[in-house]
Amino acid sequence: MTGHRFSLVELLVVLAVLAALAGVALVSLGSVRRDAQEKAAAASLRRIQSAVTGAEGYLEDLDYVERLDLAPPLPALRELSVRALLQKPGWAPEFDPLTKRGWRGPYLQPQGAAVGLAALDASFAAYLSEGEPAQLDPWRRPIVVQRPTGGADEDERDRYTRLVSAGPNGEIDADPAQLTPADVRADANTADDVVLFLIAE
Repeated sequence: MTGHRFSLVELLVVLAVLAALAGVALVSLGSVRRDAQEKAAAASLRRIQSAVTGAEGYLEDLDYVERLDLAPPLPALRELSVRALLQKPGWAPEFDPLTKRGWRGPYLQPQGAAVGLAALDASFAAYLSEGEPAQLDPWRRPIVVQRPTGGADEDERDRYTRLVSAGPNGEIDADPAQLTPADVRADANTADDVVLFLIAE
C-alpha cells in the first residue's frame, strides 16, 4: 500500500489556513494586550486616587478633611500634581506629629522615572515640568493631574479634578474645558485616554 502524497495545491491550502489562524491569533493577542494595559492604567490611577483621598492620604494630612465639600484650606488640591505625592511641595508644611498635619510623603512608591518633555507629545507640557519625578502608565508615559478650566468657580473646578493617562496614542486628548465625567465621556476624542475623577464620579 502506497502512502498518500500531498499535492502542491493541498500544501498551499494548508499553509493558507495556518497563515489565517496565525493572523487571527495575532489580532486577538493585540486586543488582549491592550485590554491588559488599560486595566493596569486604571489600577495605577486608583492607586494615585487612594494616595490623594485615602484615610492616610495626602489631603487628610494637609487638613483637607472636608474634601467632599471642597472646603478650604487650599492650595492642597489646586496645586496638586503627581510630583506633590512623591516630593514635598514648597508651600506644604512639614508634618507635625502632634497635630498629625503636614506633608509626610512620599505617598506613592517612587518609580525612579523623571519626565523628559522632549520625548513626549506636546500635550503634556501644560501639566509637567522637565525632569520632575513621575508615575508612569503602562505605555511608559507620565500620569498627570488635570484641573478643568470650565465651571462656575474654583470649588467646582476642584470637585472635577481628574487623573489622566494618555493611553496608547501618547497624547492627552481629554479637554480641560470639559468639566464633569459626562462631559468627558461624551467627547469621542477622549476614548483613547484613561481618566479617573479624584472626587466626583
